[in-house]
Amino acid sequence: MIRFINHKKIKKEKLLNCLCRKAGFTLIEALVAISILMIAIASPITMAQKSLVSSMFARDQMIATFLAQDGIEGIKNMRDQIAMNGVKAPFTPWLSGLDSCFCSSVSGTDNCNFDKDDGSFVGCNIDTTIAMGVSGQLSSFSGKANIIPIKAYYGDNSLFKGFSLVNGEPTKFKRVINIEINPNHLSSSDLMSNNEAKVQVRVFWDSPMGEKKVDIVFFMYNYEPKFK
Repeated sequence: MIRFINHKKIKKEKLLNCLCRKAGFTLIEALVAISILMIAIASPITMAQKSLVSSMFARDQMIATFLAQDGIEGIKNMRDQIAMNGVKAPFTPWLSGLDSCFCSSVSGTDNCNFDKDDGSFVGCNIDTTIAMGVSGQLSSFSGKANIIPIKAYYGDNSLFKGFSLVNGEPTKFKRVINIEINPNHLSSSDLMSNNEAKVQVRVFWDSPMGEKKVDIVFFMYNYEPKFK
């Protein structure tokens, strides 16, 4: 019995088998493709996350700067009120009423430095939403651990109205203010004999990048208004 072999059919089958084997992916090729895909997806996600963190930090830094300036303006306003309302004889001490904010940086009693490792500085905070002389306007404390968070309060329509020490919901921001009435270490630290005071304000808060802070230093000087 003679068999006739169809060489064309055999060649066609071999070609199809070869193409089928080459058309698939090996395990290594699949892993490489998945790795490239993951890198391509992860890079934009990482950039978006960093952009979000940066924008949140910029927002918090802007709020902290406002709170620090608000503290300076509150202390300046109290100083101005004392200067305008003080009597001629005897003179009212030009920083009267701000005693709870006083600190000293003389050797051995340095409690003005906000960066002390033990956090044992002294200071105060001022509520600029409360009128001068009203209870609760100034709060004093000793030590970083005792600082009260600043509160944000809202109106009846749930719109933000301002920051306070008494009313509202606690925020992540904390503010400390202290006043050194003898920054040049003159012979006397008496209010009547010193006409310069150093006001320091620090606002700090916790962020995903650790604790952040904003500092403002302002020098105040005694004066007597000419219209008194």
